[in-house]
Amino acid sequence: MNKSTNPFVDALDKMRECAVKYRFSIVIAIVSVAIVGGSLVGYRYYQKMSSVNAHKDFAAAVTLFEAQEKNAQGADKEQWESLAKTFESGYEKNSSARLAPAFLAYQADALLKAGKFDAALPLLRKAADLMAVAAIKESYELKLDLVLLDSGKEEFEKEGLSRLQKLAAQGNSTVHAQALYHLGYFFWIKKNFEEAKNYWQQFMIKYSTEQGTAELTSQVKAMLELLAV
Repeated sequence: MNKSTNPFVDALDKMRECAVKYRFSIVIAIVSVAIVGGSLVGYRYYQKMSSVNAHKDFAAAVTLFEAQEKNAQGADKEQWESLAKTFESGYEKNSSARLAPAFLAYQADALLKAGKFDAALPLLRKAADLMAVAAIKESYELKLDLVLLDSGKEEFEKEGLSRLQKLAAQGNSTVHAQALYHLGYFFWIKKNFEEAKNYWQQFMIKYSTEQGTAELTSQVKAMLELLAV
């Protein structure tokens, strides 16, 4: 499959990796919840089994997703739409599980790859609203913001920019570095170089020595050097 050269679209894959990284934590959190009262033992068992089953369904669907991405010949729109339905079924089957928003996020991603922006957007909104795990919720919000910016529609672009700026204002956010980076890139594309420089300088002040942001730091440094010419 051909890789997109648009940084907003490329960021979707990175956000999905975050969802996969934390999916086991979600399951553990549900299974470990103590429900008070002997009369609720049966319900507790149901919740535990529901969580385990949700994880199994999710892992199986993600395996199909990753296999489709690695397909040397790529996947056509119909294949992505079919995979989106797999995640849709997974969500419907496990809608009461804490893992449910992850099904929605992947369904949206598959629809985006099929070129169905209008169908994907409400799913991303719902996934971000439903996700209870803070680190993943913020990654879903960032993912949504980047999709809005990449929509090509003025009203969505304005919304995405506003949302992304709010994330960038939260210094303790798990996606703070990415928010600063993409805001800089957004304004670079818009040829508002002062604003681009503003966000990238903020990035460098806070993250230039962080090992986890080395790749972004290299890109930001190169762009700032261009602005200094």
